[in-house]
Amino acid sequence: MRMRIDAGFTSDIPKNLTRQSNHSKTTREKNSTRSSKSSSYEKNRDAYHTAAKARNDVNAQMARKTNDKFSKTVSGSTEIYMNLRDGLKPKELQKAYEIANECREAGVKYAKDHNLRDSKGNLITWDNEADAYRHYTWNAKMTRELGKDKAEIIATNHEKAATRYRGGYDKKTKTYNYSDTSKMDLHNNKVGRDMASDPRNKNKSADELFDEALKSKKVRTSPSRRNRTSRGAGRRGRGGRVNFLR
Repeated sequence: MRMRIDAGFTSDIPKNLTRQSNHSKTTREKNSTRSSKSSSYEKNRDAYHTAAKARNDVNAQMARKTNDKFSKTVSGSTEIYMNLRDGLKPKELQKAYEIANECREAGVKYAKDHNLRDSKGNLITWDNEADAYRHYTWNAKMTRELGKDKAEIIATNHEKAATRYRGGYDKKTKTYNYSDTSKMDLHNNKVGRDMASDPRNKNKSADELFDEALKSKKVRTSPSRRNRTSRGAGRRGRGGRVNFLR
C-alpha cells in the first residue's frame, strides 16, 4: 500500500523531494537543474517507499486484525518523511517499528497482568500505567539499539505527526499544541531514554528500569497533572490502534 501525502504537509518535506522549474535560467540550465533535482527526488522517493514498506510489513498482521485507519492516513506518511528529513535511514526506522510493535504487545500483556480494566471488564491500555510502560520501554530499547539522539527524533516526530493529524500544529508560528496525552507520552519517552543511556543502568533491562521509574514516580501514568492509580480503573483504552504505539 502506498500512503498518500496531503499537500498541507509538504512544507516539512525537503525541497529536493519536489521538482521545480527555475524560469530564470536558460533551457540548458533548466535541463541540467531538472536532471539533478530529478535524481535527488528519485533517491528520496525510493528511501520513503523503502521505509513505508518496512512500516507496513511490520504492522500488517495487527492492522488486518483491527482494520486500523489511523496508520493509513497522512499522519503515518508525514511521520516517515519527517524522520527521513532528519537523517534517519529506512533500516533504522524499520528497527524502531519492530521495537514499537514488541512494546505495544508487551503493553497489552502488562495491562492483563496488572488487571487494568474498566468496570465492564474491558482491558485498558491507554492513558494509564500500561501506556506509560509501552512508551518508556520503546524509548529505552530504541536508545540501546539506535542511540539516544535517534531515539529522540523518532519518538518526538511520532507525537508531532499525530498532533498535526489532529490539527494541533500552528503553521504561522510553527508551534505544536500537544494534547495532554501527547505531553504524557513525551515525558515518559524522555525518562526512558535518560535512564537507558545512564551508564549505571547498562546491565538492567528495560522492564527493570521501568519498575524503578514507576516506584520513584518518574513516569506519568495519567495525562492529568497529578498521577492517579490506573489499576482497575479508568476509561477504556484504544490499544488496538496501529501507528507505532498508538
